[in-house]
Amino acid sequence: MKIIKDFFSNKDIMETMNNIMKIWLSEALQESGLSQSSLARQLSEKMQRSIYRSAVNKMLTGERGISVQEGIAIEEITKYPLPRKKTIPLMGYVGAGSEIIPYEDGWLEEVELPPYITKDTYAVKVEGDSMEPFIEDKSILFYSENISPNLLLNKKAIVYTEDGRCFVKIVKQGSKAGLFNLESLNRLYPEIKDIKLVWAAPIDWIKPPRF
Repeated sequence: MKIIKDFFSNKDIMETMNNIMKIWLSEALQESGLSQSSLARQLSEKMQRSIYRSAVNKMLTGERGISVQEGIAIEEITKYPLPRKKTIPLMGYVGAGSEIIPYEDGWLEEVELPPYITKDTYAVKVEGDSMEPFIEDKSILFYSENISPNLLLNKKAIVYTEDGRCFVKIVKQGSKAGLFNLESLNRLYPEIKDIKLVWAAPIDWIKPPRF
């Protein structure tokens, strides 16, 4: 499992994503012949909530982002495909129940990179149900930056322990500095207490097993 030393800031990532998606939306409208008002009306119907022409206009200027669900809906309405997906290696398994030793000898398989993701990204597959219902067993998690666990306290993260194990858990402060507790959403699993972590990674994207 690689430790990433250089990564984009969240602001950089969002700006890049917005730029890609606003160009895509402009092309989608041009190819489909739809007006902003027409798209807003059809998008409102499909999303079952009000999306005004002004919101579509802000999507086109990059002032407003396009959510995953909105992007998929716009693709269906305009018949214009989202930016093409790429594949990346599935680097190993991450434990959501039992501990997992990361797979080091090459990789397991290739998986599709989610739309909008434009930075260096890694993928791992979940083994276990300790984070259900938020993260299902066999889900694929995408992540891109390894940071200090202290920056992810009380958040869901992929973590790598000092003794070489990999989990997906909620990171909690341990009994003293440098030690962390790993909490599960599924209360059938006990908290892992006072463990040393090498790094933690925020989860960029979750692909459920049914997709």
